[in-house]
Amino acid sequence: FALFWIAKLAYSALYRRVDLNAELFTRDNQALAISTVGYYFGILIAFGGAISGESQGLSTDVVTIGIYGLSAIALMLLASFMCEKILLPSFDNTKEVVEDRNLGVGFVEAGVYLANGLIILRATEGDAGGASSAVSTLSAVGSGMLVLLAFWLLAQVVLVVAGRLYE
Repeated sequence: FALFWIAKLAYSALYRRVDLNAELFTRDNQALAISTVGYYFGILIAFGGAISGESQGLSTDVVTIGIYGLSAIALMLLASFMCEKILLPSFDNTKEVVEDRNLGVGFVEAGVYLANGLIILRATEGDAGGASSAVSTLSAVGSGMLVLLAFWLLAQVVLVVAGRLYE
């Protein structure tokens, strides 16, 4: 729950810089609702990889989930930035979603979040990147992070190429 709260704060304070309650409940902004729900679902899906696998003990699990969870939030926000700058370069996504209430951009962003959540989930599933009793937790998390970053970067290239080909 703490990681989800951090993800919510990062989305509304760092990325969107909007008052979500006012936009969603006062202005009834459906485009922002779609984008935000896509982000939240993507984050929850991404967190699934960190909590899957066998337990390595409470303290180790908390550290592993914390590292992978914060990494998932950072990668999701980076994917948001890439979506705006590479997939939709002629748009200001925040203006389109918040001010213009552009449902198309909201759906594209939601799709990017869900796709990235699935990518992060699959790259982080398991026990600390394949940790075993013979391997220290720190090195296992470090190698797991390298796997996560490698597959996430590869997937971003595929998403961009597929997005461009679809256009």
